[in-house]
Amino acid sequence: MVGHGIFYKPLGDRLHLSAVLKLNYPKTSNISTSLVSGTVESLGPHHIDPISLVAYAQKEYVFTMIPQANHSCSSLPFQEESLSFGPTSVCSHLLRYMTGRTFQLDYGSGCTGSNCGTLSSSFGFSARFLSFDMIQCSENGRLHLYIEFSNSSYLSYDVPMVPKKSMMGEGYWDHVKNRLCLIACHILEGSSQASPSVGDCSIGLSLWFPTVLTLRRKDVVGHMWSNKKKRDPGYFSMVSFHRSGGRMVTIPGLRYNYTLIDSVSGPCKVRSGSTQSSEERYPDGRCSRDMRFSIAVEDAGGRSGWGEANVFSMGDEFCDDYDFVTTSETASFVPAADWVAKNQSVWNVSYAISYYMYSASAEGGEQFGIAAEGMDIRCWKWNTLHEGMWISEFAHQKPNSN
Repeated sequence: MVGHGIFYKPLGDRLHLSAVLKLNYPKTSNISTSLVSGTVESLGPHHIDPISLVAYAQKEYVFTMIPQANHSCSSLPFQEESLSFGPTSVCSHLLRYMTGRTFQLDYGSGCTGSNCGTLSSSFGFSARFLSFDMIQCSENGRLHLYIEFSNSSYLSYDVPMVPKKSMMGEGYWDHVKNRLCLIACHILEGSSQASPSVGDCSIGLSLWFPTVLTLRRKDVVGHMWSNKKKRDPGYFSMVSFHRSGGRMVTIPGLRYNYTLIDSVSGPCKVRSGSTQSSEERYPDGRCSRDMRFSIAVEDAGGRSGWGEANVFSMGDEFCDDYDFVTTSETASFVPAADWVAKNQSVWNVSYAISYYMYSASAEGGEQFGIAAEGMDIRCWKWNTLHEGMWISEFAHQKPNSN
């Protein structure tokens, strides 16, 4: 395509430019040819340096690496009991719980500073998070996608692709072991004469949804590893990752295990026979939205932020966004008002708390997630909702009882 336009110099002078756009978009693609490349070049009389373009080709995809993904995952030992998805629902679940979410990379206790494990030496950069985007999933559970690394947990949709911090991947959902198996290829930056290209496809990834959650056990977890030998260039040891922040996953069959509830039971006293005064107002407990609250945050450095806290579970049941609870035994949904009407004065509760901190850095702000569990004492209409609570911050992996 050829076109022209008017641009303005820093001092305000107008500049008339004509340019040609050259775009190479493959009619069909596979994991090795899934990049759209192109350039914008000036036609004169004024000259601008050529601008390179790169994007991810999504349509008419041909799967070629499923056997490699299967072989890569076969070397993984059994992890834990995980949630299963039917053939007709697997794509909807994967799209819902992978797209638009960030995953924190866990390098282990030996990771300090910029020298963060062997992944940084292999890729040439350090990263704290990864995200999955542009997921295309077929009915049989096969999918291909775009993987991006960053140092911010906040996922922005207007950030251009950075080739060396990106990967292309394809794989399938294993209905036997209930996990996603992927093979991925690192994108290589092109020189001034060459466009970015898909490099060595020797990276394996696996992702699953644990059946039992605790305060420290995350709802979506996975591993990433190198299929190369230790002595080969580009090898890196296995890295774990888990979903970072946001609302927690509520899928039928999920169970929550309260592991630290005894730590908060002491300070919470059931005040039997008490009555609610006219000046006291509390959530009535019949609606999970009544137990949701917003958060204003400010840290020691003066940064501000905002967030929200949402009920995740009440007793053995889970809450969703529409004030229903998912019963773990029947995997059915019942109105929260009916469920909390049971004659019980004390409930174990857990919360998913997330907040966003603003930042002027190039990568934008950062999102944090906190898991919390405690007791809800229904003496005066849920009046001691957060009297006792034990929290564990996802972002720093340190339990905090404050």
